[in-house]
Amino acid sequence: MRASALRWLRGVTLIAAVANVPAFAHGIMLGVGVHFINVPSVQPTLLDLARKIGFDAIRDDAEWKFVETTKGVYRIPPAWDQFVDSARQRGIEPLLILDYGNPLYDRGK
Repeated sequence: MRASALRWLRGVTLIAAVANVPAFAHGIMLGVGVHFINVPSVQPTLLDLARKIGFDAIRDDAEWKFVETTKGVYRIPPAWDQFVDSARQRGIEPLLILDYGNPLYDRGK
């Protein structure tokens, strides 16, 4: 497993230990920020773990530079569709934030 995935697991474990109460018990949505939208190989394992811990929402960065690689042409990477589908199959609602710069504009800043 990649080092970034292990850091995520440690963070989730800490959050779960602090929360220690299933989100559904209070009728609230419990979410966590993740950073594995572009790493399909770890998605099933980490999504299963997030669900087991009790998260029912996740947030990840969907970087603009991957959507618009040619000016005016927008394409959602297939890995992102897979990420959303995999999360929803587990009862987890994904929130993707289209963010950061794009080298096509203002040197990506």
